[in-house]
Amino acid sequence: MILDIEHTGIAVSDIVTAEKDYKDLGYHKLHDGILDDLKRDVQVSFMQKGENKIELLAPLYPDKKSPVDKFNALNMGYVMYHLAYRVINLEEAIAYLQSKGYIQIEKISISQFMENRREVYMYHSHMGLVELLEDLPRGE
Repeated sequence: MILDIEHTGIAVSDIVTAEKDYKDLGYHKLHDGILDDLKRDVQVSFMQKGENKIELLAPLYPDKKSPVDKFNALNMGYVMYHLAYRVINLEEAIAYLQSKGYIQIEKISISQFMENRREVYMYHSHMGLVELLEDLPRGE
């Protein structure tokens, strides 16, 4: 049902600086440029080193609220924002996590940056924010 970690989301205040810092650690970008997630008002950059994939998230607009603002306000540098897990069946994974006290905080949507996979965010008071990404059927 819930497979392995797909990526780790990291809240940053400046995505260009964060990309440089992670490149210094041996990460490489998985796409050209910086991606704008207009649905969530964040800039996004995916990077990878070996099997470890990260998603850097920074505010898209300096004068508009962003989901990563409260993490950046901690002034602790780069802070883990969420863990994204691969799942086989999104509805089953949602039901399972709800039975464990997780709250679905948005509707299921299609991820514009993750091969058009279905995704949803859930929250648990002990575990924080979790993203579920449904695996594509084999052959797609």
